[in-house]
Amino acid sequence: MLSKIPKKEYNGSYRKLLIAFDVGTTFSGVSYSILDPGTVPQPRGVNSFPGQSEVGGDCKIPSVILYNGDGSVRAVGSEVSQAKEDLEEEEQDAVVEVRRFKLHLAPENIKSAWINDASVPPLPPGKTAVDVLADFLTYLYRCARKYIRGSEPNGPAMLETIEDNIEFVLSHPNGWRGPQHNDMRQAAIMAGLIPATEAGHARLQFVTEGEASLHYCLDFVKDFGNIEEGSSVLVIDAGGGTIDCSSYKFISLSPITITEIAQPGCRLEGSESVTARAVTFLNEKLKGSPFIADVGTIASRFDETVKRTFKDSNKAQHVDFGRKGDHRPDLGITRGKLKLSGAEVESFFQPSLAGASDEIKKQRKSAHPTHIQTAFMVGGFAANDWLFYRLREELEQRGTELFRPHLYTNKAVAHGAVSSYLDHFVTSRVTRETFGTIIGVLFDDRKAAHRAREDQVFISPVGMPLLPGAFRAIINKGTVVREDCEYDTRCSLSSHHPSRLNEVTADITCYRGDKTEVDFIDEDPENFHLLGIVKADTSNLRHMLRPQLGLFGIPFFEVEFRVVFLCGQTELKAFLCWMENGVEKRSPATIVYTEV
Repeated sequence: MLSKIPKKEYNGSYRKLLIAFDVGTTFSGVSYSILDPGTVPQPRGVNSFPGQSEVGGDCKIPSVILYNGDGSVRAVGSEVSQAKEDLEEEEQDAVVEVRRFKLHLAPENIKSAWINDASVPPLPPGKTAVDVLADFLTYLYRCARKYIRGSEPNGPAMLETIEDNIEFVLSHPNGWRGPQHNDMRQAAIMAGLIPATEAGHARLQFVTEGEASLHYCLDFVKDFGNIEEGSSVLVIDAGGGTIDCSSYKFISLSPITITEIAQPGCRLEGSESVTARAVTFLNEKLKGSPFIADVGTIASRFDETVKRTFKDSNKAQHVDFGRKGDHRPDLGITRGKLKLSGAEVESFFQPSLAGASDEIKKQRKSAHPTHIQTAFMVGGFAANDWLFYRLREELEQRGTELFRPHLYTNKAVAHGAVSSYLDHFVTSRVTRETFGTIIGVLFDDRKAAHRAREDQVFISPVGMPLLPGAFRAIINKGTVVREDCEYDTRCSLSSHHPSRLNEVTADITCYRGDKTEVDFIDEDPENFHLLGIVKADTSNLRHMLRPQLGLFGIPFFEVEFRVVFLCGQTELKAFLCWMENGVEKRSPATIVYTEV
């Protein structure tokens, strides 16, 4: 049985500070931990922010920025409301309020039908999503430093002495991949969190919201006492933007060792999608009436009341938005209150339930034959009873118990991000897609697939007939990979001119289709995606290269190298290896992404 889990003693040789940022679609939070050699570090929350009247463990700030007309930041988070009230009349048209900016970073393959310019307004002119995230991280970091300086013993002196030993964790939805990691890292650099160096990059880690939520549950959920060695759990993180599903198995309880057993799931059907559907409904219902101007106010009141408390589709819901003199029974408006039938409200929630249910089914299928006994639901959207009880009913029919922690679950990710760094229980993860590289293969007229592409054959500098566009898979989708495990393939690059071998590159390509074997990218072109490239400076090899004679007596030069993948971590890493004077050299583990 799994009892309360003690934190491990920090065995590092120097003091450092860890700060985790959970930038959510609607709200954001920050947690941190001070790591002193020989002591047991604990996650702590940043529990107060400027512009807030309440201070406590549930502290978070709205993910909103108010920009001046020139693009400078006027106010952030809880300070935005007061800043808008303080605007002079002539300033009101010059400022731009930015909300839901996180959704601009989402990969195209998980976009949902409700994402449009009305629900996710365009960014201010001259601002990219990375710019806005950088501005928001700048503010969060400043708030975190101020809080730590004032709440920790000798806070100012401590921050000064560990300035270069501050590490960061950024959480993100399960569906975000390499290009989003690249954007987040660039934002962290722009925000002054880390320098744009290899050492700076090493101070920033990423964690999925699903994995962070698992670690939060391990810290706080008493129901984990029923977990035994071999038990499996499903974690559902229902937030503002996404509903993330992750499945894990406890390989060992002493020490705790956990492996991911299914590809993490992600749907852009968080609580903001409910609001977006409500707004669409209201615009249609109130079209042509004076109350069309009140849709924004009604939506805000709906968010604050009905969206949080709705649980019964048989009961009508009322949104108090206006004046007692507002009376239009034909529109359901009486004394400033809008009446919505339970069925109407349920229709706003239904796609979120369907998305979550579909992801849960995928988790079960991917985890098979492992049976998932227990599920936990966290995140701000988890507080809605209608969604929770329908998911619980669905899971119970399949023999899975669903629990909902009641202690600040909307801060679960920030806390869990710190715990994931400190405890590091998850040591193996499931690859989400097949990774490999595009190569030229030796033409073989005995193979039908080669004969069908004979018109594409080219002669390499070596003098060999090659077929382009062949895909060499290095790691297949669905493989459980330890985070320290390397997968590689041997490649070579040849040229008649040694100067062209001063740098070698390899593409990083993924396959997202359902075929088990694909030899050429033209067999399923829509499902092949060039993620980016890795580069290596091989100029030091130039003096060691010796000319070789090709098939036609033409001299050529060749560099042999390996393309290496690290797929077992949250962030995909790839690099090139080659031999130089008998010593293995490695390029930086940096992918230059081309996919967005």
